[in-house]
Amino acid sequence: MKKVLLNTNPNPNQNLESDNPQPVGKSADAHQRPARIAGFTLVELLFAVFFIFAALRAIIVTTNNVDSTGQHKEAAAQIQSVIDATRAWGRQPSQGQNYTGVSLDVLYCNGINIAPFKPTTACPAAGAAPTTTEAGVGQNVYGLDIAVAAAGAGDLDYVVTFGTGDAPNCQALLDKFSMAAGVISGTTTTFCGTADPFALTVTVN
Repeated sequence: MKKVLLNTNPNPNQNLESDNPQPVGKSADAHQRPARIAGFTLVELLFAVFFIFAALRAIIVTTNNVDSTGQHKEAAAQIQSVIDATRAWGRQPSQGQNYTGVSLDVLYCNGINIAPFKPTTACPAAGAAPTTTEAGVGQNVYGLDIAVAAAGAGDLDYVVTFGTGDAPNCQALLDKFSMAAGVISGTTTTFCGTADPFALTVTVN
């Protein structure tokens, strides 16, 4: 009896196993596409670092300018407040616009508002003049001194001195106050000092 072999492959021209099997998940033309490199190039990283540095520098410069402008405005306000406080004290009937013996300590202990300046010790008993010079010492916006005293010549004028820390600050305040109401202009009356070139002197009538 002859044995008949049955071909179970419906397509006689197709082999059950390929001579060139393809890896699973890869197409035949995968080798034709260049692989993508992940991350950043050196140029991109340098550009990012430069951009961050420039942004930080701009922020720092802006902050410094804002701080400087704020300090200048506060300095002008402090000088003006002492001018006004001294004028108010001198115009009291008991003073008759005579500024003999005036100081920030005297103003403070006589109830004149000179905030934020004040002496570090208590005021003497009522009727006694302070003998200290503490108010305003190291207390202005720059951490330097502000003071007021009689200008002499009959003590009808008074002088406000204000430490500024540098020449541009002093000049800016001088420009502001040299033409202010009541201020006596002149190189010997309202000026940036000679002994201390960063100290502003304002003489007021």
